[in-house]
Amino acid sequence: MKFYWRLTHGEEDQGSKDMKLVINRCFGGFGLSIPAILELHKRGCKHIEVQDEKEYWKGDKDTVTERKKFAKITETPWVAKKVYIDLHAPEFEHRTCQHLIDLIEEWGADKVQGSHAELIVVRVPDSLPTNFYIDERDGWETVHENHGVWPAE
Repeated sequence: MKFYWRLTHGEEDQGSKDMKLVINRCFGGFGLSIPAILELHKRGCKHIEVQDEKEYWKGDKDTVTERKKFAKITETPWVAKKVYIDLHAPEFEHRTCQHLIDLIEEWGADKVQGSHAELIVVRVPDSLPTNFYIDERDGWETVHENHGVWPAE
């Protein structure tokens, strides 16, 4: 699966205009640890949603069953009857989340990533064209410069 982005480079980082983004470097998929999810919420990350436990489990039997499976796989934390849901997705805004990048750089990826992930912060140099994409194969992600492709007629 490919996620295409046409970008302008993000915020400057200590004098550098290189853009940072987070990708997963193993089979399994992008995911965060429970302590990381709670810390991101504490820091005000808008990609962590908090729901009341009763509201989260509302729905028909199939919905509840699917949510239980999802919660187990994604290590969704429950604290004081609140459910903390990680919404970091393959979209540009989510993968360039400054709170997430800062947390990985402060804590180290091994404490931030979920049990089925190997997260890294990638720098995209400002000198490169702004047209690139993340390619994902069974959870393993790579960043590619987007070149033109013309189908045969």
